[in-house]
Amino acid sequence: MKNKLYMQWRSLEWISLLGDSLYYLALLSYASKLSNPSLAVMIVSVSETIPNFFQILLGVLADSTRQRTKRFFQSGIVRGVIYVIIGLIIMFTDSIYAIFFIGILNSISDLFGRYVSLCIDPFIKFIVSEENLEKALSINFVVRSSISMFANFLGVILISIVGIFQLAFINAATFFIVSIGINVIHPKLEKIELEIESQKYNSVKDVLSYVISSLKKLLEIKKMRTLFIIAAGLNSVAITIVPISTIALSYNSEYTIINISFSIAMIQALIMVSGIVGSWVGANYLKKIPTKTLLFTSFLGNLLYVSMLFIDQLWLGVVVLLMSIFTTSIFNLRFSSEIIKSTSAEQMGTIYACMDSFFLVVPSIISMIFMGIANISLVCYIFVIAIFCLLYMLFILTKEKSVYF
Repeated sequence: MKNKLYMQWRSLEWISLLGDSLYYLALLSYASKLSNPSLAVMIVSVSETIPNFFQILLGVLADSTRQRTKRFFQSGIVRGVIYVIIGLIIMFTDSIYAIFFIGILNSISDLFGRYVSLCIDPFIKFIVSEENLEKALSINFVVRSSISMFANFLGVILISIVGIFQLAFINAATFFIVSIGINVIHPKLEKIELEIESQKYNSVKDVLSYVISSLKKLLEIKKMRTLFIIAAGLNSVAITIVPISTIALSYNSEYTIINISFSIAMIQALIMVSGIVGSWVGANYLKKIPTKTLLFTSFLGNLLYVSMLFIDQLWLGVVVLLMSIFTTSIFNLRFSSEIIKSTSAEQMGTIYACMDSFFLVVPSIISMIFMGIANISLVCYIFVIAIFCLLYMLFILTKEKSVYF
């Protein structure tokens, strides 16, 4: 019964992910063809990172939410409507101002999606046993990555057939389908809601106290402090990979395979495949590889990627980057499993949000600086990233093995 419910619940999350992934690369491709491709690509990239700054607020809000399943349903409706509006904007204009407003709407849609994700994440503690948790997370990552990869290619194919504004309407339909699915299984999910005690706040002071207590609980595990710093560095570089590759493709037509859209999708697909393989192999066969080795290799792969960009070898850079993606995915799986095991269901929203602040908010700030540098000069970006990776590799080497899992 629980296995069936898990698959039904995850399936709806996966359909929602399809909607998230279907449009991003298509929008990047669309932006790269405008009169100022660097600025347009940067706007799209920043719109994806803005929601990261609200993670803690969303986590607190999620922990205080009682009707979590209802919010899941409402999110599908709201996000569907947002993409209908995006489609209408693109239908009537293709200016840089349109990209700006689309970026705002895209950020709002992502905010709803992340809030709902934090609301329903605790369900896993009541559906999956602790001994099966890492395998369940691995399967979820494999499926999510496969869907993202499929969606990227589907988006590229559809944009060439129906156009980007029609694609927005198709994207909206995926979110409406999620709402219909939730309406079918909501009685089962609502039973789980009853087992999760919602947090109550009477003032802003209560909220701040709750966030601080959640952070303290998270950082009680000493090794987490170092791992958060390292993970923030990894994500700072990772966020820029696809946008930087898009800029490189827009200015160097000899890099393209078929066209820019297909080339971007190919890069994203290779990244996804490497992550899928890493997650699956890591959960089943490579459990004994030291975390320190994984993290060092991840930064080395990023360093080699920008080195290849410097000598005008984008695709060779993507190939060596896959080494970084492979090892990073193994680390992420270990890290996520450890967090879930050590966190109560009632605090998962805020603790996940605090964790994401290190994983996403701090990297978002750093990555926006990196993107700003890239907008001025790609060569400057390459040198800054190279120094950044070298410093992190030195930091990892100086830490004792006991710091890691």
